[in-house]
Amino acid sequence: MPRCVLFAIVVVVAVGTLGLGGQLLVAADGSASFRTIQGAIDAAGFGDTIVVKSGVYEEQLELKAGTTIRGSGGGTTVVRFAYGYEPLVSARNVSQCVLENITLERAPSLLPADVLTIANASVMLVRCNVVGGSVGINVSGSAGRVVFVQGVIEDNAAQGVLASEGTGVELREASVITNSGGGIAVKSGVELQLTNVVISGNGVYGVSASAFVAAAVTDCTITSNGGPGIELLGNATLEVLNTHLAANRGPAMRLEDGATATCRQCRFDGGDGIVVSGSSRLGFRESALTAMSGTAISWRGSSSGTLYRVSVLDGTGAGIAVAGSSHVTIEHATIAGNEGAGVSVTGGTVDLAHSIVVLNRRYGIEVQGGGLLRSVSNNIWGNSPEDLSGAALRADDVSVPPSFVGLETGDVALRGDSPCLLAAVSGGALGSVIDPRIASGVHGEVAGAWTSTIGWGGVASTVRLGGEGGW
Repeated sequence: MPRCVLFAIVVVVAVGTLGLGGQLLVAADGSASFRTIQGAIDAAGFGDTIVVKSGVYEEQLELKAGTTIRGSGGGTTVVRFAYGYEPLVSARNVSQCVLENITLERAPSLLPADVLTIANASVMLVRCNVVGGSVGINVSGSAGRVVFVQGVIEDNAAQGVLASEGTGVELREASVITNSGGGIAVKSGVELQLTNVVISGNGVYGVSASAFVAAAVTDCTITSNGGPGIELLGNATLEVLNTHLAANRGPAMRLEDGATATCRQCRFDGGDGIVVSGSSRLGFRESALTAMSGTAISWRGSSSGTLYRVSVLDGTGAGIAVAGSSHVTIEHATIAGNEGAGVSVTGGTVDLAHSIVVLNRRYGIEVQGGGLLRSVSNNIWGNSPEDLSGAALRADDVSVPPSFVGLETGDVALRGDSPCLLAAVSGGALGSVIDPRIASGVHGEVAGAWTSTIGWGGVASTVRLGGEGGW
């Protein structure tokens, strides 16, 4: 079990037993036993809870093991400080520290300082805001752990979260937004888990992971960041599930230096595409890329990858581009309506099977520069100026209108009269529609009409792949 999950369990157990400890009250107006939070921390023992009334507390905090600091609400209990280079809150060589319902704010200052520094310590934050530091949360040391739940990390001058040295970082139901340097940066063996997190509007990247990081991103929304939505470098590994990436100004994802990523049930809308280079590997399943700027997915160098049940639609460049000595396997894909080639092979090898490549505006498939295409049972039709350049249809390929339900709306389910339902010798219907419920084949009936509950970025919605008309 990942170490950060174990920490979460330990903290939950600890919080559940806090009733056994004492309770210390803090009020800035002097109506409680303590005027300062640090005074209460100094007096607290393991298992004690410090209850902080509403107010602004102009102080720095040094956390103590096994204590909970509980404010009255993130907007009403504020810890703020603007002086010196030391962090607003420090946790050093302590465990089972909990902060709840508090805003931690580094007030405007000419001197840079982090909001929360965690060094070989474990801290959980629940419904907290972390604002205005150089780094919002800075985690280091092999025993460093942070769990951040239902809060916001925003407007920090560098990263929202920075972690290194084998630490554990977990964010759930949180937002990491408008941090000038980047959203989340992890390196050197960190374990990162993001669940239902919004990462948006950060200056340089959404998530950056390098140097043997292991990361999992589930039900997240990563949009409008100033650089890559996700960059994965230096043998880092990443699993992405049911996540939405849109309008990031660098590549939506960038993999370099032996990185490995798998994406399943993800949606990419607008912004730059995915770039895979070096010896990196990308696996992409049951996902869609729509209206990407430039090439939707590029493989370069000695990279490799697989696409299965993927739609690549309406981009401003090529749908898929493979160069160098890369090797890519594409099965049951729909690649349609792109301004460049549907599939461009300028080096390396592409194995293309049971796919639909139609209505692209610079060839359906373009092979040049020593590239190799191995094609089995595909539909390649209606591309300009020709369906193929540098390659030829095989005997088991077809070139016919696919009869989509509605390509203009991004619905590439197949109608009941589609020849793509019958064209495949093996492997089932062509294209990216998953488990189509094939109608009787009478013209106008909907084939591939099915209903599924899908949660893009943590928001569940019901999608019906059916309708009228279409190619």
